[in-house]
Amino acid sequence: MKVIEIEVSKLKLDTPFNYSFFPEEEFSFLKESIKRLGVLSPIFIFKEEKEFIPFSGFKRIFFSNENDNIPAIIFDERDPAELFKISIFENISHRTLNYVEITKIIKSLISFGIVEDKLYGEFFPFLGLNANKVDLNFFENIFLLNLDCKKYIARGDFSVKSLKILFKFPRDIRSTIFLLSKRLCLNKNREVIFLNHLFELWKKGEEIGMVFKRVEEFLKEDIPLPQRADKVLNYLESKNFPLQFSYRKKFYKFLKEFNCPGDVKVFYPRSFEERKLRMEINLTPENLKDVIVFLKEMKDNNFFKGMSELI
Repeated sequence: MKVIEIEVSKLKLDTPFNYSFFPEEEFSFLKESIKRLGVLSPIFIFKEEKEFIPFSGFKRIFFSNENDNIPAIIFDERDPAELFKISIFENISHRTLNYVEITKIIKSLISFGIVEDKLYGEFFPFLGLNANKVDLNFFENIFLLNLDCKKYIARGDFSVKSLKILFKFPRDIRSTIFLLSKRLCLNKNREVIFLNHLFELWKKGEEIGMVFKRVEEFLKEDIPLPQRADKVLNYLESKNFPLQFSYRKKFYKFLKEFNCPGDVKVFYPRSFEERKLRMEINLTPENLKDVIVFLKEMKDNNFFKGMSELI
């Protein structure tokens, strides 16, 4: 190994070792530092015939000008697997690789002839991956998504759980579903609910294009985005579970007729079966009588008769 200074224009950048994929704004500090002080930490390169090939430090190269001279360490190592290990170790020592970058690493290792057993046995642990949670097929599916989807994944804006549901859909509609989900600005739990509802509809043979069209109509409504998202989820649920959805609407309507004590909360959770409730009661000697009266009224009401065993 030796340290040299090399002009950026002399580096071969079209290489499988370039797996960097990052939102540029997240590295604005690095961009500004290089602009002011230049590249302080050497990149890693090796020489193949007359070409200088970098295998680590691509962000430093990206933020430099073509005619800049930057420090580089020339490695004698030629084995692609070992070069990737050096590069990965250099990166994970100061940041976490995102799933798009890991996908690019795995694709490159496969192109170099690294067999599946070695990927699982050697590189998965090295990358901090659990083969029981994600496998090679998972990363192949990430590779097939469009660029906009990959940008969200690189920022950590889509969970592994959501991705696994997404990958159950046919490939030709995955990116559409992904971006539709992000436009709704759902949190991760509601995102999973959204994807599960869509998948159930697709599995039932529902015309998914018509569902997309209806969701687009909700998104165009002149109401706050959280309300639009609620309408979308309610619409999908009503199509998947029409009886349950109808029953819950009736439940809340009927509940308004009762003088519900402040220490009693009654819910009809989305995940529950059609005629089941969840009730939270904070009993005290002072409110005991009121609570008993309330429960008796519920039990005697025709609407709640089927739930009397829970009261």
